[in-house]
Amino acid sequence: MSKASNQDWYKTIWDLDIKNSSWIEDTENQVDFIIKTLQLTGKERILDLACGFGRHCLSFAKRGYQVIGVDITEAYIKDAKMTAEKASLSIEFIHADIRDINFSNEFDVVLNIADGAIGYLENDDENLKIFDKISNALKLGGKHFMDLINAEHIEQYAPF
Repeated sequence: MSKASNQDWYKTIWDLDIKNSSWIEDTENQVDFIIKTLQLTGKERILDLACGFGRHCLSFAKRGYQVIGVDITEAYIKDAKMTAEKASLSIEFIHADIRDINFSNEFDVVLNIADGAIGYLENDDENLKIFDKISNALKLGGKHFMDLINAEHIEQYAPF
């Protein structure tokens, strides 16, 4: 991955080399943790924002959850679709900026894992739009799960 210097660097920096990152190995444990923490039953409909190449979507779908993943990186979405198809998993993957999605009262759970693009955008107002999309997408009583990466982790592992 190469460094981008423009304000919308997040649109072009990512590639499939990220699949070789050591933290990818922990995906199943992460999904186990989310299921336990949110007390999920397996019947929930899940929206994964900034889903990357779909690793969490794939794991949830293998466990019987209905999942939709959205990411701005076309290579990630193509790879996720191919992986899901090979595994005979029914997952909808959408190539889009997460600020452009328009779901309304459709999901039991919205995920923003590995910071889910929060903090990457041009300014605070743009970052806040993500939370409006989350709020709109969730059903009444729905749950939002996000994790954040601290500065030390970013300095060690991020590609920029």
